[in-house]
Amino acid sequence: MKEGIKRGWEVEHMLEPRTCLRCSSVLPNGEVIIVNGGQTGYAAFNAALTPLGNILVAGSNPNGKVVNGTKFATEFRVEYLNPPYMSMERPVMSNVPTKIGFSQQFNTDVTIPMDLKASSIKVALMDLGFSSHAFHSSSRLVSMEA
Repeated sequence: MKEGIKRGWEVEHMLEPRTCLRCSSVLPNGEVIIVNGGQTGYAAFNAALTPLGNILVAGSNPNGKVVNGTKFATEFRVEYLNPPYMSMERPVMSNVPTKIGFSQQFNTDVTIPMDLKASSIKVALMDLGFSSHAFHSSSRLVSMEA
């Protein structure tokens, strides 16, 4: 670094410590959830949206093994959060193929609960991508057209 400064490099310092240790995920309704605390621990360690659509938040372990008594000790707590859409009765799909080829069309049966209006139902296709550096890279949310 000293050699770079001699060549004319400028060293800039942040005004405050990094506070963006969070994990953000896209939800099926298009909203984004941000969890984890700033300035503590590590983010993006495999805790996110479950296949049902609720959120699983689990402790992280930035260490190679279980470590206690340090600033970033191994965290064992696990909790799940149910967004409001989890308490609503949902349509049920049946006769869904286990594999679908690229550009392949398919049919499936859908049973719609009595208290839901068919016009208010949306289908969200999601790819959760992968976790890295405090956000889910390459995650996708596509809503199907009616």
